[in-house]
Amino acid sequence: MEQFTFDLDSRFEALEDMEYEEVVSFSEKLFDTCYLSCLLHGSVDASTYQNEVLTMVNSLVKNLCGKHYDQASTIFLPPGTNYSIHRDSPDETNALAYFVQTGPREDLYIRTMTKFLGFALSITLLNKLRTQYQLGYAIFVGLRSLKKTVGVHVTIMSGEHSPDDLDSKIDECLIEWYHELIEEIKKVDFRKEYVDKFISGLSSANNKMNQAGGSTSLTSDSIGGMAKSKIMKQHQGYWDQIINRSYRFANDITGEDSIDVSIIQNLKVNEFMGFVEKYLLPKSPKRSKVSIMLTSKISKEERESALKPIRLYVFLSAAGLPIKREKLEEILEKAGDSQAVLGKELFKYYKSQGSSLKLITAGIVKLLMDYFSSNGTSEISAKSVGQPNIDIQDLELWQRTTGLYSPKISMEKLLQTF
Repeated sequence: MEQFTFDLDSRFEALEDMEYEEVVSFSEKLFDTCYLSCLLHGSVDASTYQNEVLTMVNSLVKNLCGKHYDQASTIFLPPGTNYSIHRDSPDETNALAYFVQTGPREDLYIRTMTKFLGFALSITLLNKLRTQYQLGYAIFVGLRSLKKTVGVHVTIMSGEHSPDDLDSKIDECLIEWYHELIEEIKKVDFRKEYVDKFISGLSSANNKMNQAGGSTSLTSDSIGGMAKSKIMKQHQGYWDQIINRSYRFANDITGEDSIDVSIIQNLKVNEFMGFVEKYLLPKSPKRSKVSIMLTSKISKEERESALKPIRLYVFLSAAGLPIKREKLEEILEKAGDSQAVLGKELFKYYKSQGSSLKLITAGIVKLLMDYFSSNGTSEISAKSVGQPNIDIQDLELWQRTTGLYSPKISMEKLLQTF
């Protein structure tokens, strides 16, 4: 989806063909076309930047003007398209990244409404996918920001279900979610349950509404690792803006894109549902979607064995019985194939941790009845309900023919907005 982004295999191939002379020649010209982006965050003042940072950079870079520098862009999915691309995975799990594009990232209305939509989906759709249908052991739902476009995503890792089945099931679940939302709004106060909670979450110290979808940007976690402190999360958010050249700083605790809160404050139910119908529902002629599907090459038996600790860990955590992964693996090794020994060892462990006897008993009974009765799996059946699927065979050809988004706001004008 991103211009000038190459998969790992392509990068390895380029390195294998590179000669020493080419590296030397390239290194001599490396800084000739660079531009400078400097983030002053914290106690660094302008004089430090001028006297120390700029002096060092001037010794490397001949021209510091970046406003005419070519911007990397993003594939812009045409309305009414439903793409998929299949690849093999060496891991034990199948995986699906399901992305619905809502529009340009530079469009203030689109990115505001999309952020609110991601929040609404995380409240109820996530539980439907994870608990009601048990589609995978790791599921994320929420906002997704690319360099030049935004949308919402559903990302699932599953040991049982194929990516194609997951893709069709998500389509069905979105339609279910939409009709259930219509009924729910008739019974609850839309402003109180959705609008007010969203606005409150924007300033929340915990920023809980971002956790259901993981990082909103694919590049944010690559900047200095996983940030834990509030100031480092904000710092990563700012650098993500700089790397993607979006420069729409919200000045909030996340450093993410600015939005127009007044749009949400004045949002009516009909306007929001219209946005959902137009951009999200599978049968909409305006919807734009792409799914990346990874299928494990490992046999089903090997996957079952490798994924058993992960499934149990997720199951027990959801039942209110958290346990360290190392301890669970130790108990599983001791129990072998015996469910009775596993139940006994888990009971002993949780009792030693001071857990409620009632909670322990209920959790282990649920484990034996629900988890083992279905062998940790749940069958899903779904029919395709969206636009006809187009399977991408040649990725580079698809990228060239689909086209990139052309920003409507020049970089020079954008740089004048902050």
